[in-house]
Amino acid sequence: MCGIAGIAGEVEQMEPLLNKMIKAQQHRGPDTVSFWISSFVDAQIGLAHNRLKITDLSDDSNQPFIDEETGLITLLDGNIFNYKELRNYLCHYYTFQTNSMIEVLSKAWHRWGKTMLNKINGNFVIAIYDQSARHIFIARDRIGIKPLYFSLQKGNFYFASEIKALFAAGVNRQMSSTRWAEYFVYSSHGMPYETFWDNIYQLPAGSSLLFNGFTLNICKWYELDKAIKEIEVPQDEKKFIERFQEITNDSIRNNIAADVPIGMNLSGSINSALLLGLIHKNAPYLPIKAFSYYNENKLSNEILWTTEMLSHTHYKHEQIKITSKIIRKEAYFIAKIQDEPFDELNTLAYTHLFRIAKNRGTTVLCDGTGLDETWGSYPIIKTNPYYGNKTPLCLKDEFIKLAKTPEYPKPFQNKIDNTKYKDLFYEKIPHILRLNDRISMAFSTELRKPFLDHRLIELFFITPEKIKIKPSTNKWIVHHNAKGLMPTSTRLIPKELINDTHQNRWFTNELKDWIDETVYNLRTGTVSHWVKGESLEKEWQRYKNGASYDPCRILKWINLHMILNQQTI
Repeated sequence: MCGIAGIAGEVEQMEPLLNKMIKAQQHRGPDTVSFWISSFVDAQIGLAHNRLKITDLSDDSNQPFIDEETGLITLLDGNIFNYKELRNYLCHYYTFQTNSMIEVLSKAWHRWGKTMLNKINGNFVIAIYDQSARHIFIARDRIGIKPLYFSLQKGNFYFASEIKALFAAGVNRQMSSTRWAEYFVYSSHGMPYETFWDNIYQLPAGSSLLFNGFTLNICKWYELDKAIKEIEVPQDEKKFIERFQEITNDSIRNNIAADVPIGMNLSGSINSALLLGLIHKNAPYLPIKAFSYYNENKLSNEILWTTEMLSHTHYKHEQIKITSKIIRKEAYFIAKIQDEPFDELNTLAYTHLFRIAKNRGTTVLCDGTGLDETWGSYPIIKTNPYYGNKTPLCLKDEFIKLAKTPEYPKPFQNKIDNTKYKDLFYEKIPHILRLNDRISMAFSTELRKPFLDHRLIELFFITPEKIKIKPSTNKWIVHHNAKGLMPTSTRLIPKELINDTHQNRWFTNELKDWIDETVYNLRTGTVSHWVKGESLEKEWQRYKNGASYDPCRILKWINLHMILNQQTI
Protein backbone atom coordinates (compact mmCIF):
# COMPACT_ATOMS: atom_id res chain seq x y z
CA MET A 1 0.00 0.00 0.00
CA CYS A 2 2.87 2.36 0.81
CA GLY A 3 6.55 2.68 1.51
CA ILE A 4 8.01 3.98 4.76
CA ALA A 5 11.56 4.98 5.63
CA GLY A 6 13.48 6.74 8.34
CA ILE A 7 16.84 7.64 9.85
CA ALA A 8 17.70 8.44 13.47
CA GLY A 9 21.20 9.57 14.38
CA GLU A 10 24.06 11.86 13.51
CA VAL A 11 23.94 12.02 9.74
CA GLU A 12 24.91 14.81 7.42
CA GLN A 13 22.34 16.13 4.99
CA MET A 14 19.31 14.32 6.38
CA GLU A 15 16.91 15.72 3.79
CA PRO A 16 18.90 14.56 0.72
CA LEU A 17 19.28 11.10 2.24
CA LEU A 18 15.55 10.80 2.87
CA ASN A 19 14.90 11.91 -0.68
CA LYS A 20 17.18 9.14 -1.95
CA MET A 21 15.34 6.56 0.15
CA ILE A 22 11.95 7.77 -1.07
CA LYS A 23 13.11 7.68 -4.67
CA ALA A 24 14.49 4.13 -4.30
CA GLN A 25 11.03 2.84 -3.33
CA GLN A 26 8.92 5.33 -5.26
CA HIS A 27 7.05 2.43 -6.89
CA ARG A 28 5.52 1.59 -3.50
CA GLY A 29 3.68 4.90 -3.41
CA PRO A 30 3.88 7.23 -6.38
CA ASP A 31 0.76 9.24 -5.50
CA THR A 32 2.16 11.35 -2.65
CA VAL A 33 5.70 11.68 -1.29
CA SER A 34 6.61 13.58 1.88
CA PHE A 35 8.97 13.62 4.86
CA TRP A 36 9.42 15.12 8.32
CA ILE A 37 12.66 16.04 10.13
CA SER A 38 13.29 17.07 13.74
CA SER A 39 15.89 16.91 16.51
CA PHE A 40 16.39 13.55 18.22
CA VAL A 41 18.28 13.31 21.52
CA ASP A 42 21.54 15.03 20.46
CA ALA A 43 21.09 14.21 16.77
CA GLN A 44 18.27 14.18 14.20
CA ILE A 45 15.36 12.00 13.15
CA GLY A 46 13.80 11.94 9.69
CA LEU A 47 10.68 10.05 8.59
CA ALA A 48 9.57 9.59 4.98
CA HIS A 49 6.54 8.12 3.25
CA ASN A 50 5.54 7.02 -0.26
CA ARG A 51 1.75 6.82 -0.50
CA LEU A 52 -0.28 4.61 -2.81
CA LYS A 53 -3.86 5.85 -2.52
CA ILE A 54 -6.24 2.91 -2.08
CA THR A 55 -8.59 3.69 0.81
CA ASP A 56 -9.61 7.29 1.58
CA LEU A 57 -8.13 9.11 -1.41
CA SER A 58 -8.11 12.51 0.33
CA ASP A 59 -4.93 14.31 1.33
CA ASP A 60 -5.97 13.99 4.99
CA SER A 61 -4.35 10.55 4.96
CA ASN A 62 -0.96 11.80 3.77
CA GLN A 63 1.99 10.89 5.95
CA PRO A 64 4.04 11.29 8.07
CA PHE A 65 0.95 12.19 10.09
CA ILE A 66 1.67 14.92 12.63
CA ASP A 67 -0.78 14.75 15.53
CA GLU A 68 -0.72 17.99 17.51
CA GLU A 69 -3.04 16.55 20.16
CA THR A 70 -0.88 13.55 21.05
CA GLY A 71 2.57 14.77 19.99
CA LEU A 72 3.05 11.66 17.86
CA ILE A 73 4.39 11.36 14.31
CA THR A 74 2.99 8.25 12.62
CA LEU A 75 3.71 6.18 9.51
CA LEU A 76 1.71 3.25 8.17
CA ASP A 77 2.21 0.73 5.40
CA GLY A 78 -0.87 -1.45 5.14
CA ASN A 79 -4.49 -1.63 6.25
CA ILE A 80 -6.23 -1.56 9.62
CA PHE A 81 -9.52 -3.27 8.87
CA ASN A 82 -11.27 -2.33 12.11
CA TYR A 83 -10.12 1.29 12.30
CA LYS A 84 -13.68 2.64 12.15
CA GLU A 85 -14.70 0.61 15.20
CA LEU A 86 -11.62 1.84 17.06
CA ARG A 87 -12.42 5.42 16.08
CA ASN A 88 -15.96 5.11 17.44
CA TYR A 89 -14.47 4.27 20.84
CA LEU A 90 -11.59 6.75 20.78
CA CYS A 91 -13.77 9.72 19.76
CA HIS A 92 -15.01 9.79 23.36
CA TYR A 93 -11.50 10.73 24.49
CA TYR A 94 -9.96 12.64 21.58
CA THR A 95 -10.87 15.28 19.04
CA PHE A 96 -10.37 13.92 15.53
CA GLN A 97 -9.29 16.31 12.80
CA THR A 98 -9.71 13.82 9.93
CA ASN A 99 -11.52 10.61 9.03
CA SER A 100 -8.23 8.90 8.25
CA MET A 101 -6.97 5.50 9.32
CA ILE A 102 -3.61 6.98 10.27
CA GLU A 103 -5.09 9.39 12.82
CA VAL A 104 -6.90 6.48 14.50
CA LEU A 105 -3.55 4.74 14.95
CA SER A 106 -2.03 7.86 16.50
CA LYS A 107 -4.84 8.17 19.04
CA ALA A 108 -4.89 4.42 19.70
CA TRP A 109 -1.17 4.39 20.53
CA HIS A 110 -1.59 7.38 22.82
CA ARG A 111 -4.52 5.71 24.57
CA TRP A 112 -3.26 2.14 24.88
CA GLY A 113 0.43 2.10 24.06
CA LYS A 114 1.80 -1.20 22.84
CA THR A 115 -1.37 -3.07 23.84
CA MET A 116 -2.99 -1.27 20.90
CA LEU A 117 -1.50 -3.98 18.69
CA ASN A 118 -3.74 -6.64 20.22
CA LYS A 119 -6.81 -4.57 19.42
CA ILE A 120 -6.16 -3.99 15.72
CA ASN A 121 -6.93 -6.35 12.88
CA GLY A 122 -4.95 -5.82 9.73
CA ASN A 123 -1.79 -6.16 7.70
CA PHE A 124 0.66 -3.46 8.61
CA VAL A 125 3.96 -1.96 9.53
CA ILE A 126 3.48 0.95 11.93
CA ALA A 127 6.19 3.44 12.89
CA ILE A 128 5.48 5.97 15.66
CA TYR A 129 7.83 8.66 16.91
CA ASP A 130 6.98 10.05 20.33
CA GLN A 131 8.29 13.63 20.52
CA SER A 132 8.07 13.80 24.31
CA ALA A 133 9.60 10.38 25.08
CA ARG A 134 12.05 10.79 22.17
CA HIS A 135 11.92 7.23 20.95
CA ILE A 136 10.71 5.52 17.81
CA PHE A 137 8.51 2.43 17.95
CA ILE A 138 7.96 0.11 14.96
CA ALA A 139 5.69 -2.95 14.79
CA ARG A 140 4.96 -5.54 12.10
CA ASP A 141 1.67 -7.43 11.69
CA ARG A 142 1.09 -10.89 13.12
CA ILE A 143 1.85 -12.85 9.94
CA GLY A 144 4.39 -10.47 8.40
CA ILE A 145 2.45 -9.54 5.28
CA LYS A 146 4.02 -6.06 5.18
CA PRO A 147 7.84 -5.81 5.21
CA LEU A 148 10.30 -3.84 7.32
CA TYR A 149 14.10 -3.81 7.08
CA PHE A 150 16.60 -2.02 9.30
CA SER A 151 20.28 -1.53 9.99
CA LEU A 152 22.46 0.04 12.66
CA GLN A 153 25.64 1.58 11.27
CA LYS A 154 28.00 3.83 13.20
CA GLY A 155 25.30 4.25 15.84
CA ASN A 156 22.74 5.47 13.32
CA PHE A 157 19.42 3.66 12.87
CA TYR A 158 18.01 3.21 9.35
CA PHE A 159 14.73 1.54 8.40
CA ALA A 160 12.69 1.12 5.22
CA SER A 161 10.12 -1.04 3.46
CA GLU A 162 12.75 -2.34 1.04
CA ILE A 163 16.46 -3.09 1.28
CA LYS A 164 17.30 -0.94 -1.75
CA ALA A 165 16.15 2.14 0.19
CA LEU A 166 18.73 1.36 2.88
CA PHE A 167 21.42 1.13 0.20
CA ALA A 168 20.27 4.49 -1.15
CA ALA A 169 20.90 6.01 2.29
CA GLY A 170 24.47 4.74 2.26
CA VAL A 171 24.08 1.53 4.28
CA ASN A 172 26.93 -0.85 3.41
CA ARG A 173 26.11 -3.21 0.55
CA GLN A 174 27.87 -6.48 1.40
CA MET A 175 26.47 -9.88 0.40
CA SER A 176 26.34 -12.43 3.22
CA SER A 177 28.50 -15.46 2.37
CA THR A 178 26.84 -17.43 5.18
CA ARG A 179 23.31 -16.75 3.96
CA TRP A 180 24.19 -17.69 0.39
CA ALA A 181 25.89 -20.87 1.58
CA GLU A 182 22.75 -21.92 3.48
CA TYR A 183 20.64 -21.06 0.44
CA PHE A 184 22.69 -23.36 -1.81
CA VAL A 185 23.24 -26.13 0.74
CA TYR A 186 19.86 -26.26 2.50
CA SER A 187 17.56 -24.20 0.23
CA SER A 188 17.06 -21.97 3.26
CA HIS A 189 16.09 -18.31 3.01
CA GLY A 190 17.17 -17.76 6.58
CA MET A 191 15.59 -17.08 9.94
CA PRO A 192 12.82 -14.45 10.20
CA TYR A 193 15.30 -11.71 11.15
CA GLU A 194 17.91 -12.51 8.46
CA THR A 195 18.52 -11.20 4.95
CA PHE A 196 21.07 -12.04 2.27
CA TRP A 197 23.08 -8.95 3.22
CA ASP A 198 25.51 -8.48 6.10
CA ASN A 199 24.24 -6.22 8.90
CA ILE A 200 20.83 -5.71 7.32
CA TYR A 201 17.92 -7.32 9.15
CA GLN A 202 14.19 -7.69 8.81
CA LEU A 203 11.77 -7.22 11.65
CA PRO A 204 10.13 -10.67 12.15
CA ALA A 205 6.37 -11.13 11.90
CA GLY A 206 4.53 -10.24 15.11
CA SER A 207 7.53 -8.31 16.44
CA SER A 208 8.23 -4.73 17.48
CA LEU A 209 11.30 -2.63 18.08
CA LEU A 210 12.08 0.44 20.14
CA PHE A 211 15.03 2.75 19.47
CA ASN A 212 15.84 5.59 21.87
CA GLY A 213 19.07 6.82 20.33
CA PHE A 214 21.25 4.55 22.45
CA THR A 215 19.74 1.07 22.49
CA LEU A 216 17.64 -1.00 20.10
CA ASN A 217 15.23 -3.44 21.74
CA ILE A 218 13.28 -6.05 19.76
CA CYS A 219 10.55 -8.26 21.17
CA LYS A 220 7.63 -10.43 20.10
CA TRP A 221 4.20 -8.90 20.61
CA TYR A 222 2.32 -11.78 18.97
CA GLU A 223 2.99 -15.47 19.58
CA LEU A 224 0.61 -17.92 17.97
CA ASP A 225 0.99 -20.69 20.55
CA LYS A 226 0.08 -18.25 23.34
CA ALA A 227 -2.67 -16.46 21.41
CA ILE A 228 -4.66 -19.62 20.75
CA LYS A 229 -4.93 -20.39 24.47
CA GLU A 230 -7.38 -17.50 24.74
CA ILE A 231 -9.69 -18.75 21.97
CA GLU A 232 -12.77 -20.93 22.38
CA VAL A 233 -12.32 -24.33 20.74
CA PRO A 234 -15.10 -25.52 18.38
CA GLN A 235 -16.45 -28.73 19.88
CA ASP A 236 -18.15 -30.21 16.85
CA GLU A 237 -17.92 -30.12 13.09
CA LYS A 238 -20.93 -27.86 12.64
CA LYS A 239 -19.53 -25.12 14.88
CA PHE A 240 -16.15 -25.47 13.20
CA ILE A 241 -17.69 -24.98 9.74
CA GLU A 242 -19.71 -21.99 10.95
CA ARG A 243 -16.61 -20.38 12.42
CA PHE A 244 -14.59 -21.03 9.25
CA GLN A 245 -17.32 -19.42 7.14
CA GLU A 246 -17.68 -16.47 9.48
CA ILE A 247 -13.96 -15.66 9.36
CA THR A 248 -13.50 -16.19 5.61
CA ASN A 249 -16.50 -14.05 4.71
CA ASP A 250 -15.39 -11.25 7.02
CA SER A 251 -11.82 -11.42 5.71
CA ILE A 252 -13.01 -11.24 2.10
CA ARG A 253 -15.13 -8.17 2.87
CA ASN A 254 -12.12 -6.54 4.54
CA ASN A 255 -9.81 -7.29 1.64
CA ILE A 256 -12.05 -6.14 -1.19
CA ALA A 257 -12.74 -2.80 0.47
CA ALA A 258 -11.00 -0.14 -1.61
CA ASP A 259 -11.64 3.08 -3.48
CA VAL A 260 -9.71 1.87 -6.56
CA PRO A 261 -10.23 -0.97 -9.10
CA ILE A 262 -10.01 -4.52 -7.65
CA GLY A 263 -8.89 -7.75 -9.29
CA MET A 264 -8.03 -11.32 -8.36
CA ASN A 265 -5.46 -13.91 -9.41
CA LEU A 266 -7.02 -17.26 -10.28
CA SER A 267 -5.92 -20.76 -11.22
CA GLY A 268 -8.08 -23.82 -11.76
CA SER A 269 -7.56 -25.04 -8.18
CA ILE A 270 -9.86 -25.44 -5.21
CA ASN A 271 -8.17 -22.48 -3.50
CA SER A 272 -9.14 -20.21 -6.37
CA ALA A 273 -12.65 -21.67 -6.37
CA LEU A 274 -13.10 -20.69 -2.73
CA LEU A 275 -11.62 -17.22 -3.32
CA LEU A 276 -13.89 -16.62 -6.32
CA GLY A 277 -16.95 -18.03 -4.55
CA LEU A 278 -16.48 -15.83 -1.50
CA ILE A 279 -15.83 -12.68 -3.52
CA HIS A 280 -18.87 -13.35 -5.71
CA LYS A 281 -21.03 -13.99 -2.64
CA ASN A 282 -19.96 -10.77 -0.89
CA ALA A 283 -19.65 -8.51 -3.95
CA PRO A 284 -21.57 -10.03 -6.87
CA TYR A 285 -21.83 -6.75 -8.78
CA LEU A 286 -18.43 -5.27 -8.02
CA PRO A 287 -16.53 -4.73 -11.33
CA ILE A 288 -13.73 -7.16 -10.47
CA LYS A 289 -11.39 -8.55 -13.10
CA ALA A 290 -9.72 -11.97 -12.91
CA PHE A 291 -6.19 -12.66 -14.17
CA SER A 292 -4.61 -16.04 -14.94
CA TYR A 293 -1.45 -17.13 -16.72
CA TYR A 294 -0.75 -20.18 -18.84
CA ASN A 295 2.20 -21.76 -20.62
CA GLU A 296 2.10 -21.95 -24.40
CA ASN A 297 -0.73 -24.38 -25.22
CA LYS A 298 -4.03 -23.59 -23.50
CA LEU A 299 -5.22 -27.16 -23.93
CA SER A 300 -2.44 -28.44 -21.66
CA ASN A 301 -2.98 -25.85 -18.93
CA GLU A 302 -5.51 -25.14 -16.20
CA ILE A 303 -6.67 -21.97 -17.93
CA LEU A 304 -9.70 -23.77 -19.43
CA TRP A 305 -10.84 -24.83 -15.97
CA THR A 306 -10.40 -21.27 -14.71
CA THR A 307 -12.61 -20.00 -17.53
CA GLU A 308 -15.28 -22.54 -16.64
CA MET A 309 -15.06 -21.55 -12.98
CA LEU A 310 -15.83 -17.95 -13.91
CA SER A 311 -18.67 -18.75 -16.31
CA HIS A 312 -21.44 -18.18 -13.77
CA THR A 313 -20.18 -14.68 -12.91
CA HIS A 314 -20.01 -11.39 -14.80
CA TYR A 315 -16.32 -10.95 -13.95
CA LYS A 316 -14.01 -10.35 -16.89
CA HIS A 317 -11.12 -12.75 -17.34
CA GLU A 318 -7.72 -11.94 -18.82
CA GLN A 319 -5.61 -14.92 -19.90
CA ILE A 320 -1.88 -14.18 -19.99
CA LYS A 321 0.47 -16.32 -22.04
CA ILE A 322 3.94 -16.95 -20.61
CA THR A 323 6.85 -17.63 -22.97
CA SER A 324 10.58 -18.19 -22.50
CA LYS A 325 11.23 -14.68 -23.81
CA ILE A 326 8.96 -13.22 -21.13
CA ILE A 327 10.66 -15.37 -18.47
CA ARG A 328 14.09 -14.01 -19.34
CA LYS A 329 12.89 -10.40 -19.46
CA GLU A 330 11.13 -10.64 -16.12
CA ALA A 331 14.11 -12.41 -14.51
CA TYR A 332 16.31 -9.35 -14.95
CA PHE A 333 13.51 -7.15 -13.68
CA ILE A 334 13.05 -9.41 -10.63
CA ALA A 335 16.76 -9.32 -9.83
CA LYS A 336 16.54 -5.54 -9.73
CA ILE A 337 13.46 -5.27 -7.52
CA GLN A 338 13.78 -8.27 -5.18
CA ASP A 339 17.19 -7.58 -3.56
CA GLU A 340 17.16 -11.29 -2.62
CA PRO A 341 16.80 -14.56 -4.60
CA PHE A 342 13.69 -16.28 -5.97
CA ASP A 343 13.27 -20.03 -6.55
CA GLU A 344 10.70 -20.70 -9.26
CA LEU A 345 9.83 -19.66 -12.78
CA ASN A 346 6.30 -19.16 -11.46
CA THR A 347 7.63 -16.08 -9.65
CA LEU A 348 8.53 -14.65 -13.04
CA ALA A 349 5.14 -15.58 -14.49
CA TYR A 350 3.48 -13.89 -11.52
CA THR A 351 5.56 -10.78 -12.21
CA HIS A 352 4.27 -10.63 -15.76
CA LEU A 353 0.71 -11.07 -14.51
CA PHE A 354 1.09 -8.00 -12.30
CA ARG A 355 2.59 -6.06 -15.17
CA ILE A 356 -0.49 -6.79 -17.28
CA ALA A 357 -2.92 -6.14 -14.42
CA LYS A 358 -1.39 -2.72 -13.78
CA ASN A 359 -1.59 -1.88 -17.47
CA ARG A 360 -5.29 -2.67 -17.28
CA GLY A 361 -5.77 -0.16 -14.46
CA THR A 362 -6.04 -2.62 -11.54
CA THR A 363 -4.56 -1.33 -8.26
CA VAL A 364 -5.54 -4.08 -5.79
CA LEU A 365 -5.39 -7.84 -6.37
CA CYS A 366 -6.44 -10.73 -4.11
CA ASP A 367 -5.06 -14.27 -4.21
CA GLY A 368 -5.51 -17.56 -2.36
CA THR A 369 -2.18 -17.81 -0.55
CA GLY A 370 -2.33 -19.45 2.85
CA LEU A 371 -4.80 -22.30 2.43
CA ASP A 372 -2.14 -24.86 1.52
CA GLU A 373 0.10 -23.93 4.43
CA THR A 374 -2.72 -24.43 6.94
CA TRP A 375 -5.61 -26.55 5.77
CA GLY A 376 -3.65 -28.83 3.49
CA SER A 377 -0.95 -28.92 0.85
CA TYR A 378 -0.34 -30.20 -2.60
CA PRO A 379 1.98 -33.21 -2.88
CA ILE A 380 5.54 -31.93 -2.83
CA ILE A 381 8.61 -34.05 -3.43
CA LYS A 382 11.30 -32.88 -1.06
CA THR A 383 14.69 -32.87 -2.75
CA ASN A 384 17.77 -33.70 -0.76
CA PRO A 385 19.86 -30.83 0.53
CA TYR A 386 22.58 -29.77 -1.86
CA TYR A 387 25.22 -31.06 0.52
CA GLY A 388 25.46 -34.87 0.37
CA ASN A 389 23.43 -35.24 -2.81
CA LYS A 390 24.72 -37.78 -5.33
CA THR A 391 24.86 -35.06 -7.98
CA PRO A 392 28.42 -33.65 -8.13
CA LEU A 393 28.79 -30.64 -5.90
CA CYS A 394 29.72 -27.33 -7.48
CA LEU A 395 30.55 -25.57 -4.23
CA LYS A 396 33.95 -25.32 -2.64
CA ASP A 397 34.37 -27.04 0.72
CA GLU A 398 35.22 -23.80 2.55
CA PHE A 399 31.98 -22.25 1.29
CA ILE A 400 29.89 -25.29 2.27
CA LYS A 401 31.28 -25.15 5.81
CA LEU A 402 29.74 -21.69 6.27
CA ALA A 403 26.24 -23.19 6.10
CA LYS A 404 24.57 -24.00 9.39
CA THR A 405 21.77 -26.54 9.55
CA PRO A 406 18.48 -24.63 10.01
CA GLU A 407 16.76 -25.31 13.33
CA TYR A 408 13.15 -24.38 14.05
CA PRO A 409 11.12 -24.11 17.27
CA LYS A 410 8.49 -26.73 18.02
CA PRO A 411 5.86 -25.05 20.19
CA PHE A 412 3.20 -27.73 19.63
CA GLN A 413 2.93 -31.33 20.72
CA ASN A 414 2.34 -32.92 17.33
CA LYS A 415 4.43 -33.05 14.17
CA ILE A 416 1.72 -31.72 11.83
CA ASP A 417 1.17 -28.51 13.80
CA ASN A 418 4.91 -27.93 14.18
CA THR A 419 5.40 -28.40 10.43
CA LYS A 420 2.58 -25.95 9.70
CA TYR A 421 4.07 -23.50 12.18
CA LYS A 422 7.47 -23.75 10.46
CA ASP A 423 5.89 -23.17 7.03
CA LEU A 424 3.91 -20.16 8.27
CA PHE A 425 6.60 -18.31 10.20
CA TYR A 426 9.97 -19.63 9.03
CA GLU A 427 9.98 -21.19 5.56
CA LYS A 428 7.26 -21.00 2.93
CA ILE A 429 5.09 -18.06 3.87
CA PRO A 430 7.85 -15.55 4.77
CA HIS A 431 9.54 -16.31 1.46
CA ILE A 432 6.29 -16.07 -0.54
CA LEU A 433 5.32 -12.83 1.19
CA ARG A 434 8.66 -11.22 0.43
CA LEU A 435 8.52 -12.24 -3.22
CA ASN A 436 4.91 -11.19 -3.70
CA ASP A 437 5.30 -7.87 -1.92
CA ARG A 438 8.17 -6.80 -4.19
CA ILE A 439 6.40 -8.04 -7.32
CA SER A 440 3.13 -6.28 -6.61
CA MET A 441 4.69 -3.07 -5.29
CA ALA A 442 7.05 -2.88 -8.28
CA PHE A 443 3.92 -2.05 -10.28
CA SER A 444 2.37 0.16 -7.58
CA THR A 445 -0.23 -2.55 -6.94
CA GLU A 446 -1.29 -3.96 -3.59
CA LEU A 447 -1.63 -7.73 -3.25
CA ARG A 448 -4.04 -8.81 -0.53
CA LYS A 449 -4.21 -12.26 1.03
CA PRO A 450 -7.54 -12.86 2.75
CA PHE A 451 -6.67 -16.46 3.71
CA LEU A 452 -3.72 -15.31 5.81
CA ASP A 453 -6.08 -13.66 8.29
CA HIS A 454 -4.63 -14.49 11.72
CA ARG A 455 -8.05 -15.58 12.97
CA LEU A 456 -8.21 -18.27 10.28
CA ILE A 457 -4.73 -19.50 11.13
CA GLU A 458 -5.57 -19.59 14.82
CA LEU A 459 -8.73 -21.58 14.02
CA PHE A 460 -6.64 -24.28 12.39
CA PHE A 461 -4.39 -24.68 15.40
CA ILE A 462 -7.21 -24.86 17.98
CA THR A 463 -9.46 -27.24 16.03
CA PRO A 464 -9.22 -30.90 17.04
CA GLU A 465 -7.45 -33.03 14.46
CA LYS A 466 -10.46 -35.35 14.03
CA ILE A 467 -12.46 -32.34 12.81
CA LYS A 468 -9.98 -30.45 10.66
CA ILE A 469 -8.34 -33.43 8.90
CA LYS A 470 -10.14 -36.09 6.89
CA PRO A 471 -7.84 -38.68 5.29
CA SER A 472 -10.14 -39.14 2.31
CA THR A 473 -10.07 -35.48 1.22
CA ASN A 474 -7.16 -33.07 1.15
CA LYS A 475 -8.26 -29.67 2.52
CA TRP A 476 -11.78 -31.00 3.06
CA ILE A 477 -12.98 -27.77 4.71
CA VAL A 478 -11.89 -25.81 1.63
CA HIS A 479 -13.68 -28.27 -0.67
CA HIS A 480 -16.77 -28.24 1.53
CA ASN A 481 -17.13 -24.46 1.45
CA ALA A 482 -16.11 -24.01 -2.19
CA LYS A 483 -18.72 -26.51 -3.36
CA GLY A 484 -21.39 -24.55 -1.54
CA LEU A 485 -20.41 -21.41 -3.41
CA MET A 486 -19.91 -22.76 -6.94
CA PRO A 487 -22.32 -24.33 -9.45
CA THR A 488 -22.40 -28.12 -9.12
CA SER A 489 -21.15 -28.47 -12.70
CA THR A 490 -17.87 -26.68 -11.96
CA ARG A 491 -14.84 -28.92 -12.49
CA LEU A 492 -11.50 -28.40 -10.80
CA ILE A 493 -8.02 -29.69 -11.50
CA PRO A 494 -5.00 -30.04 -9.22
CA LYS A 495 -2.90 -26.92 -8.92
CA GLU A 496 -0.61 -26.67 -11.93
CA LEU A 497 2.52 -24.59 -11.95
CA ILE A 498 5.20 -24.13 -14.56
CA ASN A 499 6.41 -27.70 -14.27
CA ASP A 500 9.82 -29.30 -14.72
CA THR A 501 9.03 -30.25 -18.33
CA HIS A 502 8.62 -26.60 -19.35
CA GLN A 503 11.68 -25.55 -17.37
CA ASN A 504 13.88 -28.30 -18.77
CA ARG A 505 12.92 -27.53 -22.35
CA TRP A 506 13.36 -23.79 -21.94
CA PHE A 507 16.70 -24.14 -20.15
CA THR A 508 18.19 -26.45 -22.76
CA ASN A 509 16.78 -24.64 -25.79
CA GLU A 510 15.49 -21.06 -25.82
CA LEU A 511 17.35 -20.06 -22.63
CA LYS A 512 20.52 -22.11 -23.16
CA ASP A 513 22.75 -19.14 -24.03
CA TRP A 514 21.55 -17.38 -20.88
CA ILE A 515 22.62 -20.33 -18.71
CA ASP A 516 25.93 -20.57 -20.60
CA GLU A 517 26.60 -16.94 -19.70
CA THR A 518 25.61 -17.59 -16.08
CA VAL A 519 27.98 -20.56 -15.73
CA TYR A 520 30.88 -18.68 -17.33
CA ASN A 521 30.48 -15.61 -15.12
CA LEU A 522 30.21 -17.66 -11.93
CA ARG A 523 33.36 -19.59 -12.84
CA THR A 524 35.40 -16.49 -13.55
CA GLY A 525 33.70 -13.68 -11.58
CA THR A 526 33.65 -12.27 -8.07
CA VAL A 527 32.28 -15.43 -6.42
CA SER A 528 34.66 -17.86 -8.08
CA HIS A 529 35.98 -18.54 -4.56
CA TRP A 530 32.56 -20.05 -3.75
CA VAL A 531 32.33 -22.24 -6.84
CA LYS A 532 34.14 -25.25 -8.25
CA GLY A 533 34.21 -23.99 -11.79
CA GLU A 534 34.95 -27.26 -13.58
CA SER A 535 32.30 -29.13 -11.60
CA LEU A 536 29.72 -26.46 -12.41
CA GLU A 537 30.55 -26.68 -16.11
CA LYS A 538 30.30 -30.49 -16.08
CA GLU A 539 26.98 -30.39 -14.26
CA TRP A 540 25.56 -27.97 -16.82
CA GLN A 541 26.81 -30.12 -19.70
CA ARG A 542 25.19 -33.24 -18.17
CA TYR A 543 21.92 -31.34 -17.82
CA LYS A 544 22.04 -30.18 -21.45
CA ASN A 545 22.67 -33.79 -22.50
CA GLY A 546 19.47 -34.96 -20.82
CA ALA A 547 20.65 -36.08 -17.38
CA SER A 548 18.07 -36.01 -14.59
CA TYR A 549 18.47 -32.77 -12.66
CA ASP A 550 16.48 -30.46 -10.40
CA PRO A 551 15.75 -27.25 -12.37
CA CYS A 552 15.62 -25.32 -9.09
CA ARG A 553 19.39 -25.65 -8.89
CA ILE A 554 19.73 -23.93 -12.23
CA LEU A 555 17.53 -21.12 -10.93
CA LYS A 556 19.77 -20.72 -7.88
CA TRP A 557 22.79 -20.15 -10.11
CA ILE A 558 20.77 -17.70 -12.23
CA ASN A 559 19.73 -15.85 -9.06
CA LEU A 560 23.28 -15.42 -7.90
CA HIS A 561 24.48 -14.35 -11.33
CA MET A 562 21.77 -11.71 -11.76
CA ILE A 563 22.14 -10.26 -8.26
CA LEU A 564 25.89 -10.00 -8.81
CA ASN A 565 25.14 -7.99 -11.94
CA GLN A 566 23.21 -5.53 -9.77
CA GLN A 567 26.10 -4.74 -7.44
CA THR A 568 29.75 -5.21 -6.65
CA ILE A 569 30.80 -7.34 -3.70
